[in-house]
Amino acid sequence: MIVLDADMTMEASDGSKRRFVPGDVLLLEDTFGKGHKTWITKGRRTAVIQLG
Repeated sequence: MIVLDADMTMEASDGSKRRFVPGDVLLLEDTFGKGHKTWITKGRRTAVIQLG
């Protein structure tokens, strides 16, 4: 996922949190566990590219 216009925080199922801003690139591999929570405080434009 490429963050185009957003200010958001994601919390993983282990309790760790990360903040993402425009220009950040993420590899999302949420294939096990309890999932995640997302808080969006500004914007919400992202580009998602599915691999394989």
